[in-house]
Amino acid sequence: MLDALAEPPSYRLPPHVEATTRHYLPDHVSRKVAGQQTSTDKVIDAFAVTRRGATLIVRWDIDLPAPQHQALGHLATLMPYLGRADSLTEMWLSSDGHDDDGAEREWLEPNPESTEPTIRLLAPRRPLEIDRLTVRTDQVRGQRLMSPAGTVWIPYRRREPVDPLAAVHRPRFRRPQAVRWSLSAAALPSVRSAVLMADVLRDAAMSQYGQRHGGGASPILAGKDAARQPLRGHRHTHYLMLDEDRDGLIDHAIAYAPDGFDEPSLRALVDTRRLFGRGYLRDFRPCRLGLEAVGDVATAAPQLLESSDTWESFTPFAAPRHRHKNQSEAEFIRREVAREVTVRGLPEPAEVALMQDRAWLAFRRHRARETLEQARPAVGVRLRFAQPVPGPIVIGALSHFGLGLLLPTR
Repeated sequence: MLDALAEPPSYRLPPHVEATTRHYLPDHVSRKVAGQQTSTDKVIDAFAVTRRGATLIVRWDIDLPAPQHQALGHLATLMPYLGRADSLTEMWLSSDGHDDDGAEREWLEPNPESTEPTIRLLAPRRPLEIDRLTVRTDQVRGQRLMSPAGTVWIPYRRREPVDPLAAVHRPRFRRPQAVRWSLSAAALPSVRSAVLMADVLRDAAMSQYGQRHGGGASPILAGKDAARQPLRGHRHTHYLMLDEDRDGLIDHAIAYAPDGFDEPSLRALVDTRRLFGRGYLRDFRPCRLGLEAVGDVATAAPQLLESSDTWESFTPFAAPRHRHKNQSEAEFIRREVAREVTVRGLPEPAEVALMQDRAWLAFRRHRARETLEQARPAVGVRLRFAQPVPGPIVIGALSHFGLGLLLPTR
């Protein structure tokens, strides 16, 4: 049976992509000489990639007696791999020559006279010399041979691989919604300077983006389109500052975008490592940023996503519109809060109460490039909903710079 199968077969190949990996392996000197500087050999590992479940057909135009046919079928089912041990294979003997999907592809047959691009395949020389064929690779190399004795190279017409970009299935990229850092500094900034620190974080991320894209700006980071007009809908980045140990100092920062970050914008955020260069601002503190998490909000900022029926201001709420003369401040704040909450897709709160327990006007309420005269009036609020609602809840003026951040009350 083996002698009959020594006749060079024909092949029908599935669509495939060719690739290589290159790495270094210790050579024989490294294994034999201990305690000395190791030496390595560069290895180029070539392989072909097919889709999962692809079928390769090998055909011999021969007729085997029934006992040999049965033996060959049994041997085929015992083959765990083809080629290398990581090329897991399920093999069977078939009498038709068609693969499962019925695709009609041309047969590649041995052709010593071919003038087209060819590839050489190793085949045994007939009559078979079993002892010469069943040798280890090191024994072949020890004989200073490139291939075992009793073999011959057979040229086949080469089938070109398919375009990798067309063949590789790329899963849909799930855009991360949040990036989280821890802050490290000789003196951490106060929670009252949250707007300023968020403004500097935005500038740092945009600077990273501009360095990689010739000074361009990312709409999702900047909150402006190509014409430098503000984006609508609050789907771009919110830069938020948190005080997780409740000591009055900012210890974490989060960049959050409801629709997620594209890859260039995400790279700019991940590569932002420090906040500096605002020494002329009294409430600014230079910080190092330690990247902690990238992913959806539930992964990077779970405390913002908790469900609660009561939410309270971490930073004060500043109404984006002006109050009418005949409207009380409390009524104006309640109306503005309800409007801002519903605009962001949340149910209208059943109750909006003003919080008088903190000096909310001591919080910075203007950006780095603005003056104190441009600071927005702001106040702390407590929201109660008819049933628990999930966050994040960031509302009002300068909400994309951390003002108007509400946290759930446990």
